[in-house]
Amino acid sequence: MTQPRRGPWAEVDLRDAPELLVLVHPGWTNDRETLVPSIKEAGWFHYGFDAFHAAETADLKWGFIGVDEELNVVVCSVDGDVAATGEIVTDVLQVTLALISQDRPD
Repeated sequence: MTQPRRGPWAEVDLRDAPELLVLVHPGWTNDRETLVPSIKEAGWFHYGFDAFHAAETADLKWGFIGVDEELNVVVCSVDGDVAATGEIVTDVLQVTLALISQDRPD
């Protein structure tokens, strides 16, 4: 069986970061090579160089995400507690978050 082209990265709309491209990977990884095809597929960058630069400069964070009552994805604790608002969310997953801005390299 072949692996998906983009690898295990998936794009999500993070409630508190609408200006960022946010990709999630189940569990921890620092593999930026599999991040590049996912960035290209998301359509945020027109040129391969920009996608490679975005992967190299992506802010990788280890943490938990959950789903709020309006079905928005939020960063939370292992118990589903959202620190900024105090709300409790469900469907908590432990992931690596790749936070990517649309800024082009100079």
